Amino acid sequence: MLQRIQTVYLMLAAVSLCLLFFFPICFYELGDLSYSLNIKNLLGSDGTVEKSEWGIGLMVLGPISLAFTVFMLTQFKNRQKQLSLGRVIYLLLAALIIISMAVIEYNKPEGADLTGYWLGYIAPVSALPFVFLANRAIKKDEELVKSLDRLR
Repeated sequence: MLQRIQTVYLMLAAVSLCLLFFFPICFYELGDLSYSLNIKNLLGSDGTVEKSEWGIGLMVLGPISLAFTVFMLTQFKNRQKQLSLGRVIYLLLAALIIISMAVIEYNKPEGADLTGYWLGYIAPVSALPFVFLANRAIKKDEELVKSLDRLR
């Protein structure tokens, strides 16, 4: 149901979770070399490519979080199910953020400095408020329906 605000919030959450797969998580600098960490690899400016440790956690939890968000979007007729899915998504996003921090720490090249985070890291962090706002709007809809049922 596209006219409800929670649909927009959930679409924004899904789009922000998609950013995890297309953009780097962070950047490192070591002297003249710079490194870019994405979900699969640590890419050096000199052309070196290394597999990222703990990246499998992001490659598993990312699609699961995205699938749950899209599934929550399709369950607009069952608000209670949407609310419970929203709570599950909170836990998945929290785990995704924690694993992202572990990936950033464990893939840091020896002696390198972390220069900044990028959209791959900010994606799950930004999806969290959208899911929260969607859950809040779903609760308001549920309260409205209950109040109308009392009037009958």
